[in-house]
Amino acid sequence: MPFFENILYLPAGVIHYTFVSITYERHFNMKLTITLFLLLFTSCLQLTAQTTFGYKNSVIRGFNPDPSICRVGDDFYLVTSSFEYFPGLPIYHSKDLINWTQLGYCLTRDSQLPLQNARASEGLFTPSLRYHDGLFYVICTNVSGGGNFFCTATDPAGPWSEPTWVPIDSIDPDIFWDEDGKTYFVTQGNEGIRVTEVDLATGQLLAPERLVWGGIGGRYPEAPHIYKKDGYYYFIKKMVITTCC
Repeated sequence: MPFFENILYLPAGVIHYTFVSITYERHFNMKLTITLFLLLFTSCLQLTAQTTFGYKNSVIRGFNPDPSICRVGDDFYLVTSSFEYFPGLPIYHSKDLINWTQLGYCLTRDSQLPLQNARASEGLFTPSLRYHDGLFYVICTNVSGGGNFFCTATDPAGPWSEPTWVPIDSIDPDIFWDEDGKTYFVTQGNEGIRVTEVDLATGQLLAPERLVWGGIGGRYPEAPHIYKKDGYYYFIKKMVITTCC
């Protein structure tokens, strides 16, 4: 009997990839045939998605990890990680979430992006893109120099401000604006998700960091975001069940 592992199923409209590992003890040719069949089947699903929905993933190809999308009126804006590369944090625009045009980069000056100590796959991790009271915010972490920060702009095409550094030792930051006027940094620490009141004018902490959730047993609950609707706070994040180290 075959043993199936690591099979990823996604709706046809959002298929990115399928990785299939099928192990037979004595029938290598059968393993190869079934693997190729499943890859072909995945390609057919992608074609069906393009025919049915009018588009095919990926809508932005190439090196664009960790996307964050912000909607302002009828316009959508998107930022992605750029790790150790300069300029940093590419910004895209779309009217339909399918066709995207790059507007530029958030970090285009040496003063904004210290990368002297960045090794491969370091630098800028998991940005968030937000809009509040006429300003766009990109919130991010430079793990190779400076830590958490945010930049602002009135136009997402730039120019963007110098970073305002926030002294919190964590990654994957986002900003939450509450209805009472208080502002919070939401981040991932090694022990879980933290929420900290901050002064956006200076980046200084206004209260101690508070651990609000420690996950479900795995290490590194990641990419936290808080939203408020109809009097309730909603917390959205990614749960990492396993770790490589």
